[in-house]
Parts: sequence; C-alpha cells; structure tokens
Amino acid sequence: MQNVFKSSSGQHVAIAKAVDVIEERILSLSKWRASNNCLERQTDRRHRNSIRVLNMASLNGTLKLSLWAWLFRQSMDELEEAYASARSAADSTRERLNREWEEFKREVDEGHAKLYEENDDGQVVYDHGDEMWNRDQQAEGVLKLVREAFVISLHHFWEREINRRSKRTRYEKKKAFKFLEEAGLQLEKESLTALRLAANVAKHSEGGSADDLYLLRPDLFDAKAIKEGEKPGFSTLIITDEVAARFFEAVRRSGPRVPSQTA
Repeated sequence: MQNVFKSSSGQHVAIAKAVDVIEERILSLSKWRASNNCLERQTDRRHRNSIRVLNMASLNGTLKLSLWAWLFRQSMDELEEAYASARSAADSTRERLNREWEEFKREVDEGHAKLYEENDDGQVVYDHGDEMWNRDQQAEGVLKLVREAFVISLHHFWEREINRRSKRTRYEKKKAFKFLEEAGLQLEKESLTALRLAANVAKHSEGGSADDLYLLRPDLFDAKAIKEGEKPGFSTLIITDEVAARFFEAVRRSGPRVPSQTA
C-alpha cells in the first residue's frame, strides 16, 4: 500500500489500472445498450402503425428521447453503484478507525489508557494519535485514487454518450454543448467543463488543462502547495467526496430526462 502512494508516477499507474477495470464494466454495459437499438426501432414501428391521428414525427422524437433518458439513467445508476462499491472497503475502514479512536479517547479520559507511551527516561516512544492518523491517511489514500479514477471514467462516459447521440467520433465541448442545447437539455456547463479538465489533470498532470482548471476552480487544488511554489497538476489536485458527488450530479442533471422529470 505504501509503495502505491510513494510518487505521482506510482499513483498514475494505480489510477490507470482502476480506470481500466471501470472502463471494462462500462463497455459491457454499452454492449447491452447497443442491443436496445432494435427495441427503439420496434417501438417506432408499433406506434406508427397503431397511432395514426398523432403527429408521428413529434411522437417518435419523444419516444426516442424518453428511451435515451431511461438508458442514460440506467448507465448513471450503474456507474454510481460501481463507485460506491469501489470505495466501500476504505469507507468501512475509516468508520471503524473513528469508532476505535472515540473508544480509546474515552479510556484515556477515564484514566484507563495513555495517549503516549514512554520509556524509563520519560521519552515518548509511541504516539497512539500519530498511529491512528497514519492508518486514516492510508484509507484516505485509497479513496483519493478511487475518486480520481471515477472522475476520469465519469467524463469518459459523458464523452461516449454524447458522441454516440450526436454521431461524432471526437468530443468537442462547444459542438457538444450546442447539440445538447438544441435538443432541449439544460446543461451545467461550468461543472461539465471542470469535470473534463479534472479528468485530464488526473490523467496527464501538469499542462494546459491544469492551468485552465486552476483559473476556473482554484478550490480543486492544494492552496498551501500552490502558495509554496508548486504548479497546478496531479500532485496538487484535490478531489473531495463532495466534489466527486457534485460531478456525478452535474452529469446526471445535464443528461436527458424522461418527460415526468422535466415537468
């Protein structure tokens, strides 16, 4: 575990491996979704044959949007479940450490335990607080990798989803936003842009994306490290639980919704 967090390059390797696992799961889901193209066509045919009095162009568009919204929501649910599963062990470890620490503090307050262990000369040889902090930081290190890996995978999902719907092979932010707005979607542009840049920083570290993200969201970097002269990049990137949750929410809210959700 300690070797994983020794260097930025080591962290990149760990993140790359995590992203590969996530991408395999998303790919299997994409294959399942591809099989639903025939369902979409069958749905159109059934309604063209049975509902003659309606404006069929409008109806088919609504059906297609509803089906896309349903599939999009299913994919997001799957991705969020994978995220929760990936971090569950580290979350459980931190919860257990917190319980142990609270119990230990009660024992110290009651005089049944000591916070420090000393030798015969009165020198501190063991600090229970430091040990607990180190164990907590190991769990946080795992969570850091998980959050960054899923930020990358979340943006990859968004890119593929929009490219597939707009029939493009390359994601271009301005064209993607224009296409989605013309389709009537309400986009959280700043959060989507921050997600894209954060994913690039997590993959490539320093560079244009890091500089752009720092201008857009300086709160996503270690302010103390930046002040001491470090550049915006992977080593100073901070993706908290709240930031990751907000990225998931922005993608979900920017995607297609079934009619009942837009009312």
